[in-house]
Amino acid sequence: MVEQCFSSSFRRQDILFDDYIYSGDFDIALNLEYCNSGFGIGLTNSEGVSLSDKQEVLLFKMGNKSLDVILLNKDSQKTLATFNAAFAKTYTKDLKCILQKRDAIFTLYIREKKVCTFKSPIEFETYNLIYYSNKDNKILNINIASSIPYG
Repeated sequence: MVEQCFSSSFRRQDILFDDYIYSGDFDIALNLEYCNSGFGIGLTNSEGVSLSDKQEVLLFKMGNKSLDVILLNKDSQKTLATFNAAFAKTYTKDLKCILQKRDAIFTLYIREKKVCTFKSPIEFETYNLIYYSNKDNKILNINIASSIPYG
């Protein structure tokens, strides 16, 4: 089990890259000050040392009352699914999100309400986590329960 807690404000559109290498299932719980539409949690293969080295990213991206599951690679971006996420409203002071991974099945909760269950076309044996956000959003804290990372 790994627990990471921190606060991070996004002054512009940006990506935070967690360089720990994870394996297995996880639960990520985060609290967010959601000011501007556009925040996501993603997984990427663990090969390479920087985000620019990554071949594929699976991103769960919240919009305003919606959630897109997006597959990105170096050459393209494809929306795999779109879900209604009525609780993902902008200007929410303490938006609680939980993303669970069980094998290739991902379940996302917003404000303790299940938004989606999604089967990934990619099996991530080892992976890094990323956090995407538009400007002015703030991660209040993150808790990660997972297999022990190595690397």
